[in-house]
Amino acid sequence: MLSDIRGNHSEAVHILHNERPDWVYIPIAQASPDLLLQRLFVKTITWEYPLVRFDADTQVTFYTDGGAIHPTDPDARLASWAVVSDVSCVSIQEIQNVSEYMGQSMLCPLLRVVGCGLVYGHQSAARVELIAFLKALVAAQKYEDNVEVPVVTDASYVCFIDFALRQQLQNFPDHRIKNADIIREIQNVWHPTIRVLKTKSHRSIDEAQDWHDLWTSYGNYAADFSATATLNNIPKSVRSLFDGIAAFRKSESARLEKVFRYLVDLNKTRIGLLQQADSIVGQPIRPDVSPESSLMPSPAMGQDALDFLKEFAPSSYTPCFQLDEVDQETFKGILQGTNYTAAVVSWLAAC
Repeated sequence: MLSDIRGNHSEAVHILHNERPDWVYIPIAQASPDLLLQRLFVKTITWEYPLVRFDADTQVTFYTDGGAIHPTDPDARLASWAVVSDVSCVSIQEIQNVSEYMGQSMLCPLLRVVGCGLVYGHQSAARVELIAFLKALVAAQKYEDNVEVPVVTDASYVCFIDFALRQQLQNFPDHRIKNADIIREIQNVWHPTIRVLKTKSHRSIDEAQDWHDLWTSYGNYAADFSATATLNNIPKSVRSLFDGIAAFRKSESARLEKVFRYLVDLNKTRIGLLQQADSIVGQPIRPDVSPESSLMPSPAMGQDALDFLKEFAPSSYTPCFQLDEVDQETFKGILQGTNYTAAVVSWLAAC
C-alpha cells in the first residue's frame, strides 16, 4: 500500500538504501571528510603580520574591513582582514580631481595597505572586524602623540566595543562575551584619543552625501578590496579544500531534505491507512484495556502523575534487591562520590 509513496520518492529511497542507510534510524547530516584538514589549516594561521608605517605629520586615518569565502557556512568559512591608511590631507578640490581621475575604477593611489591577512582561530564576521580594529590600534602605536589617528569602520560591533571601553564597564570583557580573547587584546592597546568613526559599507560613489563622505567611501572600498585580495591569493589547493567542504554541505542538506520529505509523506499515508483498521491485512489487534489496568489514568497530571509513576510496577514485578538492605558504607568506595552512587543505586532499585 505504500509502494506509490516510495515510487514518488525514488531518490530518497536510493539515498537510504545506498548512500545513507543510517538515516533510516537517525537522519542526521554528516560532516565533510575534509573537515579535519580545514581545522588543521586554520591552526597554521598566525596573528603576527607585519604592519607598514607611512610617514604622517598631523593625521593618519585607518580604514578597516574584512571579507570571507562561504560566509554562511561555518565549516567552509575562511575570513580575512585588512587595514588601509590615508596620510594625506586632501581638500575638496583635490578630492574632486582624484574622483575625476579615478572614474569608476575607485583605485586610489593615496590609500595604502598597512597590513592584511587571514583570521586566526574561529572564523566569523565579528571576529574579522575585531581583528582588523586590533591591527589598526597596533599600527597607531607607531605614531607620535601629536598625530591624530581616527579609525573608520563599517562594523557596528566595533563601535560598540569602543563605546564599552570608553565607559570603563566593570569586569568587561568577561567570560560570557564572545571573542573575549580578541577584546582583551584590543583593551591592552586601546587609547581614548583614537576616534572610531562609523561608515556605511558597499556604497556606490553616487550615494556619497558630500566630498568628504566620498573620500570615506573610497577608504572603505580600499579596505574591502584589500581583504578580498587576501582571499584571492590563498593557494589553489586551500581554496579547493574549502570549496569542497561547502559543496559537500549543500549536497548533504539536499539529500537530507529529500529524505525528510519522503518520511513525511510516508507517515501521513501510513497514519491514514492505520485509521482504516478493518481493511488492513496484518493490522495488530488492539486489546481492550480494563479499568483495573496498571496503566496511568488518562486524566492524571502533575503531582498525581508523579505519584503514580513512583509506585508503578507490572503485576509480576519482583525487585532484584531492597535498597534498605544495601550497606551505605560501600558507597564511599566509589570514585564518583557517595551521593552520586546512592542516587544511581536508588534509580536501579526503582527499575
